[in-house]
Amino acid sequence: MALILGAETARAAEPPRVVVTLKPVQALASAVMAGVGKPELLIRGNAAPSSFSLRPAEVRLMNTATIVVFVSESL
Repeated sequence: MALILGAETARAAEPPRVVVTLKPVQALASAVMAGVGKPELLIRGNAAPSSFSLRPAEVRLMNTATIVVFVSESL
């Protein structure tokens, strides 16, 4: 199940700042956002989503996002 959270409405002049949790979700969001912007990946490299902990920089990234997209079985 996927959840999309919108923190605020985006202004027409600015592309939305989209943060996604996983690389496959980033690929989907990139296709949807083609020509508008590029989603930022939260969990990078070989980090396991099940044991991932947010660092201060990642918290700031999420706090400044217009939309956060993540996938979870527990939704």
